Amino acid sequence: MWHFKQSDALRKPESLHDSYDFVVVGGGNAGCVLARRLTDQGRHTVLLVEKGDAGDSWTHRTPLPSFHHFSDGRHSTAFESARDEQLGRSVTLISGLGLGGSTRINGGQYTCGVPGEYNAWAQDGNVGWAYNDLKQFFKMSETWIGPVPREFHGAHGKWHSKGFAQVKSDVSPRTITSTMVECEIFGISSLISKDGTPLPHSKEQEDSTDPQNLPDFAVLSMKTSIGDPRTPGAELFKGLYVLNVALLRPKSSGRVLLRSTNPLEPPQCETRYLTHPDDYHALRAGLRTSLAVSRTMREGGYDISDLSVPDVSSDETLDAYVRKHAMSMMHYSSTCRMAPRFDAKPGVVDASLRVYGVQGLRIADASIIPVAPAAHPQAMVYAIAEKCADMMLKDASK
Repeated sequence: MWHFKQSDALRKPESLHDSYDFVVVGGGNAGCVLARRLTDQGRHTVLLVEKGDAGDSWTHRTPLPSFHHFSDGRHSTAFESARDEQLGRSVTLISGLGLGGSTRINGGQYTCGVPGEYNAWAQDGNVGWAYNDLKQFFKMSETWIGPVPREFHGAHGKWHSKGFAQVKSDVSPRTITSTMVECEIFGISSLISKDGTPLPHSKEQEDSTDPQNLPDFAVLSMKTSIGDPRTPGAELFKGLYVLNVALLRPKSSGRVLLRSTNPLEPPQCETRYLTHPDDYHALRAGLRTSLAVSRTMREGGYDISDLSVPDVSSDETLDAYVRKHAMSMMHYSSTCRMAPRFDAKPGVVDASLRVYGVQGLRIADASIIPVAPAAHPQAMVYAIAEKCADMMLKDASK
């Protein structure tokens, strides 16, 4: 547990206060931003609860070495999905563990997506979530040092694009006024439904016609080798050139189901990749384009040898390659999607991120995304957390 008052945030339960203004469940990138932002004014106490350690080593802060933690069991949680009928196998699903969540093990990609995708959220009834509404929150966390115009980046945030700052907060005890949930994308469904709350997304046990929404990006890798560089000293990596083809706007969607009423039993995740034929079409086009790039490089004199590359002679061959090699891009979202209360496709939270039917509970992470933009989710999760904190502080001041 992290008590946001001391510089050493890690605390034992017996050293905690009896009450807090806000409790944040889940210390991923959204949870950490929320906890920090809620203490900015110095008037509120915040308890951040996370499974795992702080783990603030240089390997956690550096994108390439951080991938080492994907399956070590201390920094991530991995489990197998249910058998995917299209792929004919299960899919390994991984999420971060410990303070920082999946930001500890991801590649640090920061892409916001295009304005039209967020405008569609607002057009679907989520008032206040158009791009112009979110723009300030994308910029709020960061201090950008570089040539890019300030129109696109923040200048006064706690997160530095170049450099590092350690920030302390100093707050005083009060009473609990709200609970904030930021959990891993699969566990959150169990957390809410197993406390007995009858939410739309938790009815799967009772009604199999109301599937849980779980879009995810499928990704394919094609590997080729390149000639060894003639340089002195040790060679850290063998020359390797990899083209990844990612399905950024999948029309197929999976679901998360409860296995039982046992809160310790992981939920059942059904990926349901490639259940829509258009996804095959998009991946075929991506594979053919990527292989054309490789051919052009080879014709330009690059020493490239194919290691894991499909035959593009027929759609059937490419489809078989897709089924054999497709894997998760670990960009899960939308299991607790935001939607108007009486939407044709029921949501879990309203436009203020309040959980329907529960007082004092909000959700702020990738799970609330109505429709996933064609971008890495990290930037939008930061923006979601910043906007949620802003709404919570405004409500608390009334």
